[in-house]
This record gives sequence, C-alpha cells and structure tokens, in this order.
Amino acid sequence: MKLNLLSASIVAMAMASAAWADVTIVDENFDTYVDTAAMEAVWTPDLGQGDQPTAGPKGILVPELGMGLTPPYDDPPGLEGKGVNTLDNINEYNGLNAGQMANLVPTDTQSIQVIGDIFDDASTTPFGKRATIGLRNDTVQRGFGVFGTNFVEIGFYNATTFDPTDPDSVTGDLPSTGYGYRLALFGAVGGNLVRHPNWQYFPLDPSLDVAGVPSGDADFDTDGDRDGNDFLTWQRGNGLDNQTDNSNGDANADTVVDDVDLFIWKGQFGKAAGEEGDGLVSQVDIGEGWHRFSATITPTTVTLTLDLFRDGVVNLTRDTNGDIEVGVGEPGVDSTVTWEITPADDPNEPNPFDPFTSLRFGGPSGVSGNIESVVDNIKLALIDVTPPALASVPEPSSLGLSLLVLMGLAMARKPSHSVLSNSPNGTPRAAGG
Repeated sequence: MKLNLLSASIVAMAMASAAWADVTIVDENFDTYVDTAAMEAVWTPDLGQGDQPTAGPKGILVPELGMGLTPPYDDPPGLEGKGVNTLDNINEYNGLNAGQMANLVPTDTQSIQVIGDIFDDASTTPFGKRATIGLRNDTVQRGFGVFGTNFVEIGFYNATTFDPTDPDSVTGDLPSTGYGYRLALFGAVGGNLVRHPNWQYFPLDPSLDVAGVPSGDADFDTDGDRDGNDFLTWQRGNGLDNQTDNSNGDANADTVVDDVDLFIWKGQFGKAAGEEGDGLVSQVDIGEGWHRFSATITPTTVTLTLDLFRDGVVNLTRDTNGDIEVGVGEPGVDSTVTWEITPADDPNEPNPFDPFTSLRFGGPSGVSGNIESVVDNIKLALIDVTPPALASVPEPSSLGLSLLVLMGLAMARKPSHSVLSNSPNGTPRAAGG
C-alpha cells in the first residue's frame, strides 16, 4: 500500500510538472497581412482612449514607399519582414475572445508579459516621439468617465515627470530621456513607491552619454555654441585632410574631417563652449535602431525592461566612429526596473484583479506626437512562475528513473509473508514463519 501511495504521488507530481507551460496569447509579426486593410481587420483603428473604433487607416503597414511616410519610417533598416508605422493612432487587437478577455489576470503561478519592438532613427530632434505598446483594462468604470484601469505603456515618450518615490516631487523635476514606460490607474503601491509611476524613464549606464564622452571642439564657426550651422560646416568639409584647425569640421585636430568629428559634434550639440555632458542618456546618445521593451505583471509587482538594439546584451562599448557596438557585451538587457504595485480590482468584477482586456499600439491613450515610429514583434503571453511545492521536482525522465529505483527498493524489502514455501509436512507456510 505504501508503494502504491508513493508511486501515485510521484506520478501526480510528474503530471503537474509536465502540465506547467507558458501560454502564448498573441504573437504578431505583421508578416502575413497583404495590406493595411488586412492588418486593420485584426488591429482595429481607434480614437482617444481606444474606446471609439474609427475608419482607417490608423497605422500603415510598412514597407510602404507610396503614401508620403517620412523616411526611414517608410522602410526602416533592420525591419524583419513587415511592421506598422504609427503617428498619433491607436490600433487595438481584436483577436482575444470573451473568455480570454474576462480572465487575463496575473496569478501566483502565472505572470502576464507583453513584449514589443519599436524603431527609432535617433534624429537630433527626437523629443516629439510618443509611441508605445500598451496593455490595460478598458471596460471598468466607463460609465463614470474613467476609461479603464491598470494602464501599462512601454516605448517612447517626451514629457518631463516626477519622482514617484518622493511625495514632494512635482512634474518637471525629472527630464525626459525618451525611453519611457507608464503604470497608471493601478491599485496599492509598496516598497519605496508613494504613488503610481505614471510616465517614467529607463535608467541607462552613464557611460552611454555621448555628450559626456567626446573631447574636441565642434564649434566650427566659432560663434560660441554647437548647432546646425556647425553640422553644415562638417558636412561640407567631410573627407578633407591636411587640416590645420577646425574651421572645416576637424573637431579632434587629427588633420582629417570624418565621422569621428561628426560623433564629437553630436555629443556637443546644443552646448556652449566648455560645457560638459548633460548626464542624460537619450535617443541621440544611443543612435538609430530597433529597441525591445517588455513588461511582466505579477499580483504584487511590475518589472519593465529595455533591450537596446534588441540584441540580448548589455551595450557599453563604442567603435572608433563613436557608434555603439551592437551585439557586443555581456548577455542581458540594458535596463530593468521593478516596482511593487498591485493591479486594480473592481469589487463588482469576479476576478481577483481587473482583467487586461486591451492590447494596443500607437500614441498612448491617443496623445499626439510629431514623429513617426514603427512597431513590430508584439507578443502577449502567460509566463509560468514555478510554485514552491514543485520547485524541486526533477524532470520527468529523472522521475521515471527514481520511480524504478524506489520500486526496486520496495520489492527488496517486501514483508516475509508475501513469499510462500512448503512446511516439512507439506502444508504451505510463510517463509521464515
């Protein structure tokens, strides 16, 4: 009986372990759509908060060279197949069925994770960019003028903000660095949070601050600043050699005008003579590329990550031209932030939290911007959290081997009454009895 109970327990544990698996809900690369209309049949164009479906096009399938999109956002370098150009639009995924929408909440055993890629050309005027991938509840309390709860936005934003750990901090205390996220209309906060981190920015290694790295003099027209006129000087002089001063764009005094001088100009752009780096790592410092954002939601925390260049490494080195060496570095992501924050819960709703019913991309909550972006590779999934009771359960193959060993041991130690022999008088008796 003990052997049977032991075997049943091990088999049950093996079945429970095998049943534990991540669940992909949305895995979108936009490659199967023949045109924008086909994309909009799955990603509905919306207005404002995303509660008012509207006529398209809102979001343009790219590559698309014939609709007046701004290069390179009509066909961005590094585009994997197809993507969607965004500017002030909202496109909301309509492929979630009613059951999925009603029950998409984090639990003790599964977290919710949303991931997506956004392209940025890192122009010298990037701070009008407002483009995100978002997840939220968009059904709760609409009758009260509050369009949902549990707002998660990851991507680009351009407004100044506040310190969510300081009760006295006000909007304007912290500048925008471009790479942003938003957690708003959640429930209780914990840890060092004193309020919701509504529009914050990913901290990046200070060594990536181009403005603090290059030495030299990019004030080519000697008017006391580094601006667009100096760039034009460099552009005209690019390729010249035998230079004796910086009047043609030789910022580092190596006698040639080349991309290294352009790098120095980028780092000193907007600075007065003698002014050092701004201490902020922004889009201009990082450069053009595809960047991967993610948010992982549990019942008590939200973890947000930024992987610059979606290369899976921590980018810290630059080449001789001053560009970040993509793919060079230790495995990981470039920034991770975790906040103790609980999803909101409507007491009239049966789930422990308000479910995440809306996956979307575009201008966050329909806010306007003035610079296009392109999104791609959007994924929504349930990610397993190994429960403590199963944390030490071995793989099924190990379980099978263990089961065989235990059965062998049990057989070797069977009670004596289980084996019969003949007594001297021919009457069957238990061996050893």
